[in-house]
Amino acid sequence: MVENSVGDGREISAEDLQRLRETLLDMFGGLRYDEVTIREVCKRACVSPKTIYKYFGTKDQLIYSCIQPDMDELNQQLAKIGRKTSLDASKKVVAIAKAWCDFYMARHRLATVVFLRIPSAYWLSNPHFIQTAVIQANVQVLKEGQKSGLVNKDVPADVLLDMMTGASHRMMARWLLLEPDNGSAIKRMLIRGLTSMAAP
Repeated sequence: MVENSVGDGREISAEDLQRLRETLLDMFGGLRYDEVTIREVCKRACVSPKTIYKYFGTKDQLIYSCIQPDMDELNQQLAKIGRKTSLDASKKVVAIAKAWCDFYMARHRLATVVFLRIPSAYWLSNPHFIQTAVIQANVQVLKEGQKSGLVNKDVPADVLLDMMTGASHRMMARWLLLEPDNGSAIKRMLIRGLTSMAAP
């Protein structure tokens, strides 16, 4: 049996983890965060509540563990762009925004969970969801741009990133809820808006 390490080193079978992941993505497609219960997840995924509590402990940790592979993949893509020496900071901002949009727009169910179902406060304050490494990498790109005069210096880099992230999340919610057939236009508007926010 293939095992996956979870959190503190405990292990769960790859099959159980994949069933949980698929079940959560399906359930969150139509239910709010507070409507998804561990009992119903277990029932639909054919996994015992004991397994959930043993390997994850809480619903928050379960949900993050199920989307973590996607988050890791996205963060690796964005970090790679941030390290490119062939791009100046303003071009990195655009490249990161494009990669971010493309990633989520190719994964509608994941985008629904991230932007519509998980409370926004979790991404700022819940230890399971805070993405310190990718935040620091993006702040570094903005600081690099501020230093070279290519990015707005009037706002601290971390605050500028929060503003850009807020706008990005709102536009993704707009795509998911109001304009599901208009992804290309949403992406263009978002990149144009982020470029304007970052401009010196």
